[in-house]
Amino acid sequence: MVSFDDGLTWQSENVATTEGVRDLFFLPNGTGYLKTGTNGLWSSQNIGDVYKTTDGGVSWTKIVGQINGSIIWFFDENIGYLQDLIYGKGQILYITRDGGTTWKEVLYPYDYLIK
Repeated sequence: MVSFDDGLTWQSENVATTEGVRDLFFLPNGTGYLKTGTNGLWSSQNIGDVYKTTDGGVSWTKIVGQINGSIIWFFDENIGYLQDLIYGKGQILYITRDGGTTWKEVLYPYDYLIK
């Protein structure tokens, strides 16, 4: 759903996916990122796609397919992360520096936490 009047009225917008919405994050400039997946607790069930909008949610484009993650968050239009738990493995963290086109897994335990 999207609103153009600060939430007074809403209109439905569709994302071409059969998966559910797992998480959604918007930057103040109207750029948004959507992570699909299931509502399961573990990442083996949260594999899904990442979509991006640059028009406040009116239209969405898939930028990467079938990646783990329950939480998506961006610092700016380029740098962001996906985070989740993987059953039997622990935390997983992916980082992007190109707006979500490519993701690099940061291995757990994270070096900066144990030094």
